[in-house]
Amino acid sequence: MSVIIELIGQAESAYNGGDYDKAKELCRNGIKSLEKSSDLSSIKSTISLLKILADSDARQGQWFNSIISLERIIRLADGQRDLITKANSMIKIGDLFSRSGKWDKARYKYKEAETIVKNFSNPYLLGLTQAGLGIVYWRNGNSMEAITKGKKALEIGESIENDDLIGKAAGLLSSAWNDMCEYDKSIEVNEKAIEAYKRSDNRFDQSRVLNNHGEIYKVLGEYDKAIEIFNEGVEVIGKAKNKRTLSYLHFNLAECHARLGNGAEARKMANKANELAANLEDKYLKAYILMAQGMVEALDGNEDKALDLMEKAEDWMTSLGIPYDSGIIVLEHGLTLLKHGIKVDGMMKLRKALKYFEDASSKDMIDKVKAHIKDNS
Repeated sequence: MSVIIELIGQAESAYNGGDYDKAKELCRNGIKSLEKSSDLSSIKSTISLLKILADSDARQGQWFNSIISLERIIRLADGQRDLITKANSMIKIGDLFSRSGKWDKARYKYKEAETIVKNFSNPYLLGLTQAGLGIVYWRNGNSMEAITKGKKALEIGESIENDDLIGKAAGLLSSAWNDMCEYDKSIEVNEKAIEAYKRSDNRFDQSRVLNNHGEIYKVLGEYDKAIEIFNEGVEVIGKAKNKRTLSYLHFNLAECHARLGNGAEARKMANKANELAANLEDKYLKAYILMAQGMVEALDGNEDKALDLMEKAEDWMTSLGIPYDSGIIVLEHGLTLLKHGIKVDGMMKLRKALKYFEDASSKDMIDKVKAHIKDNS
């Protein structure tokens, strides 16, 4: 068993160092060597290895594989009556379903976990369920309910002085207020999230909320400021091999450079985002990359290619049922059509975007689309 303990330590070290492939290889080897053992110590070691394997797959965007490992942890935890481990794994599955746009499945997992942790009075896990549920409400366009859940998660995080939970809850609140065009509130609370992740030395999530921070300034049209923040996010990630967040940062850099007319840099950033996302199971991210690529092609005068990419981006995002982000891509598609003289289809897209922003209760975006409709009528 001492060999397995040493192997678990090596896998944890590889994971913490961002070498997820090595961590996964070590975990698989350890799990295989324990397959024929059924004593308590072997089961606990298997669970430890499965946790690292699941987290490594999640960090690499291999969400299906991660869920398989987490479901196996749940079965083993059930056998040991380890409800806390079971609830924690349910929350992680909920997170992965949420990222995949499978809102009902995510909500179900969070609710299951919530029931367990309420019975065992585990405030940290309860806070995670509230943040998870809040993210589902936010993605579905219910920002007010998302804010209610986010505030509850933040209150729990502050009461137990857990910086990772504070960061997650504050990041959720920032995203919800951003969609509601409450930009001052969004910036203020997102700075709280950044500071919380700095305190916990969580570079993975610090880079994620830096990406969100840059997106606020991008929406405000402060592209130079946004670029500065996105580049900071890239620097924070360092050697963490976080391809998903790196891809988000690069597509945002591509969009900002495209809006500033920097075609060559925009193309470079869009290509990098696409390269990083190649093996990720993230339809939301890939829809935005398609939009950024479409913007680059439009900037270079490649009308047919630009419109084809915009069409694909719209199809992918609207299939996820996220009102605000669907509105963003449909609006960009409509404006691209109008710039190329395709007025009837362009106006139809603008009206479609307006409906999405109305569903998201995004006042500033509603006013912006109405202004575009008026200018092009």
